[in-house]
Amino acid sequence: MATFSSKIRLLPPNSSQLQYVGRFWMEIGIFFALFFCFSLALSLLGLAFWVWMLLDAIQNEPDFGNDKALWILIIVIGQVIGAAVYYFVRRPEREKLARKSNFKKV
Repeated sequence: MATFSSKIRLLPPNSSQLQYVGRFWMEIGIFFALFFCFSLALSLLGLAFWVWMLLDAIQNEPDFGNDKALWILIIVIGQVIGAAVYYFVRRPEREKLARKSNFKKV
């Protein structure tokens, strides 16, 4: 008399099952590769923006007072968010003042 466990046979997967599993893992790999490339590109853009704002603050902020040191600290400590704050808050204000002073000189 055969037992229950002897009646169960593990069958090897057929080729269509192997193709489905292989395709699934290939799609997962493609997803992670695209995610990695997108993340890398976004990180490099953020780094370039951060360096641009840091150099802008170092070169163009006036030396009198603590404004220059404060903005450099905000950009360095805040990273990309600090650079964005500088770009949207201080940079337009400084450029507006520079335009007004240039019009007065002429």
